[in-house]
Amino acid sequence: MTTCGDNGGRTLSGANCRRPVRGGARCAAHAADDAAGPRPGAGAAVPFWDERDFKTLLGGAVSLYLRLRRHPRTASAFLILCGVGMIAFALVESESARSIGKGWGVPTKADMAASRQQAELVDFLVAVRHDPMLHRELHVNRTVESELRALAGVPDIQYVVVFGARGCGKTQAVLGATEGVAGVLHIRVSNTNTGLMRLIAAELPGEAPVMSVNELARLFAKAGDRLNEMGGSARVPTLVVEVESGTRGDVVYNLFHEIKLLSSDSKVCRVITVLSDATAVYSLPADVARQLKVFVDDLTEAEAHAMLAKRGVANETRRAALIEAVGTRASSLDAVIKWQDDAEALRAYVADTEEEAYQQLKKLAIDETDGVAVRSVFRCIVEATSEPLQVRLNDLPAAALQLSVPANVAQLMKARDAHVLLYHPAERAYRFLTIFHERAAARVLSEAAPEVPHRLALGGSDNAPPKVLVGAPGQPI
Repeated sequence: MTTCGDNGGRTLSGANCRRPVRGGARCAAHAADDAAGPRPGAGAAVPFWDERDFKTLLGGAVSLYLRLRRHPRTASAFLILCGVGMIAFALVESESARSIGKGWGVPTKADMAASRQQAELVDFLVAVRHDPMLHRELHVNRTVESELRALAGVPDIQYVVVFGARGCGKTQAVLGATEGVAGVLHIRVSNTNTGLMRLIAAELPGEAPVMSVNELARLFAKAGDRLNEMGGSARVPTLVVEVESGTRGDVVYNLFHEIKLLSSDSKVCRVITVLSDATAVYSLPADVARQLKVFVDDLTEAEAHAMLAKRGVANETRRAALIEAVGTRASSLDAVIKWQDDAEALRAYVADTEEEAYQQLKKLAIDETDGVAVRSVFRCIVEATSEPLQVRLNDLPAAALQLSVPANVAQLMKARDAHVLLYHPAERAYRFLTIFHERAAARVLSEAAPEVPHRLALGGSDNAPPKVLVGAPGQPI
């Protein structure tokens, strides 16, 4: 049998209302409460007075006085008693006597307003929201989403750090993983949009104040209690924090300090952070035990076909041509869909993008200080027989040992404004950032040693002849 409590009805003690109802209805008493205004949340202070109570009390007092008029002394004493009661009521309700009201256990108007606001915030935090950034009709489910969904809402001392190359679909993967999950709040951080507590307050409904870490922890704890009641298992709200591209390292570092206080120390919410820039991972605090890193790679070929099909590229041959031209990175495929029927425009786009990649590679390859080491890394990747092309840190030649620390490589690329390499933590290997850098690398190396063939050139054959390198093994080009 369905009860009012199944649909949110609560008694004054916070217990479920047991009155039988039909479907999603509420009992008559709670339906009247809903019409009168917001209901205090479970565990919140119950208002001592409301308008109906006052009217009932006033009506009873007038009725009693009319009966006592025949006894003047009794009537006078009753009026005096009513006056004293009204004065006491005014004192309790006044801000100047706030402490008196609390001492009597009677909430003031401010207490009642705060209680209602907190109940509204808890209701907001436990709700299921649909982020407008998730294009559900175009979304492709990915393997990594299953891993992320299993982490959402689960209390743990570890906060999740999602990173990978720009445009690989990190944000969409996280949004897809948290779609339909109760208690997810999404905020964005940048150089001009900082302060975790302030950003959370800005996303809450109404004019929610900026809370301290402890105040926010208490609010999240109440939301977690509600999620537990709803789901029957240990659950906490999930905070998705997207760090926008170009955010400074000091901003990222300070952000994760606040995340640690709210997530790892208090364990009242699960934080999933999305780093738009892959190199931002090197700005994290040295706190490996509390960090769970999830690397998001490019789409698989099957996922790329599914993505293009959802975006209107129905012909499989045309999908294969687009994938051959720009690879399986989501952002690259999005950029060329409009040229699915224009091979000439597609070739021009690829040529222009490869030229930009070439100029970036050249900045590092001719660097006076690190050029020799950088060219050695480039050559190792180009020569690789693995798929994808990469070189593991353990396989770096002696000439490139100075680049065996990924954080140092990230600093070098930032200083030269040439982000051309991507470090894969699980593989402990360097890759080129994009397929365009892979192809342009052959050109950069051929300028130093013309014998290196353009095996990676667009449209090249898979049966290209093996590379012929000049010089003794291990010598830099």
